[in-house]
Amino acid sequence: MLTIKECRKYLKKYTLSNKQIEELRDNMYSIVDVILEDYITNTKDKAKSTTSGQDKK
Repeated sequence: MLTIKECRKYLKKYTLSNKQIEELRDNMYSIVDVILEDYITNTKDKAKSTTSGQDKK
Protein backbone atom coordinates (compact mmCIF):
# COMPACT_ATOMS: atom_id res chain seq x y z
CA MET A 1 0.00 0.00 0.00
CA LEU A 2 1.22 3.47 -0.79
CA THR A 3 2.14 5.62 2.15
CA ILE A 4 0.73 9.11 2.54
CA LYS A 5 4.22 10.44 1.82
CA GLU A 6 4.34 8.52 -1.48
CA CYS A 7 0.85 9.69 -2.43
CA ARG A 8 1.82 13.28 -1.66
CA LYS A 9 4.57 13.05 -4.31
CA TYR A 10 1.92 12.38 -6.97
CA LEU A 11 -0.48 14.97 -5.60
CA LYS A 12 1.96 17.84 -5.06
CA LYS A 13 -0.03 20.33 -7.11
CA TYR A 14 -2.97 19.88 -4.69
CA THR A 15 -3.18 21.20 -1.16
CA LEU A 16 -4.59 18.27 0.76
CA SER A 17 -4.46 17.21 4.37
CA ASN A 18 -3.10 13.82 5.34
CA LYS A 19 -6.67 12.71 6.07
CA GLN A 20 -7.82 13.75 2.59
CA ILE A 21 -4.90 11.93 0.99
CA GLU A 22 -5.63 8.85 3.06
CA GLU A 23 -9.30 8.89 1.99
CA LEU A 24 -8.35 9.43 -1.63
CA ARG A 25 -5.84 6.58 -1.51
CA ASP A 26 -8.33 4.23 0.13
CA ASN A 27 -10.99 5.11 -2.45
CA MET A 28 -8.49 4.52 -5.23
CA TYR A 29 -7.72 1.06 -3.86
CA SER A 30 -11.44 0.28 -3.64
CA ILE A 31 -12.01 1.31 -7.26
CA VAL A 32 -9.02 -0.70 -8.47
CA ASP A 33 -10.26 -3.72 -6.53
CA VAL A 34 -13.65 -3.57 -8.30
CA ILE A 35 -12.01 -3.16 -11.70
CA LEU A 36 -9.64 -6.08 -11.12
CA GLU A 37 -12.44 -8.34 -9.87
CA ASP A 38 -14.46 -7.51 -12.98
CA TYR A 39 -11.49 -8.11 -15.25
CA ILE A 40 -10.67 -11.46 -13.63
CA THR A 41 -14.29 -12.59 -13.81
CA ASN A 42 -14.59 -11.57 -17.47
CA THR A 43 -11.29 -13.23 -18.34
CA LYS A 44 -12.39 -16.48 -16.71
CA ASP A 45 -15.77 -16.30 -18.47
CA LYS A 46 -14.11 -15.76 -21.85
CA ALA A 47 -11.73 -18.65 -21.24
CA LYS A 48 -14.65 -20.92 -20.35
CA SER A 49 -16.63 -19.90 -23.43
CA THR A 50 -13.59 -20.40 -25.65
CA THR A 51 -13.03 -23.83 -24.18
CA SER A 52 -16.71 -24.68 -24.52
CA GLY A 53 -16.66 -23.54 -28.13
CA GLN A 54 -13.78 -25.89 -28.89
CA ASP A 55 -15.68 -28.84 -27.45
CA LYS A 56 -18.57 -28.25 -29.89
CA LYS A 57 -16.33 -28.71 -32.95
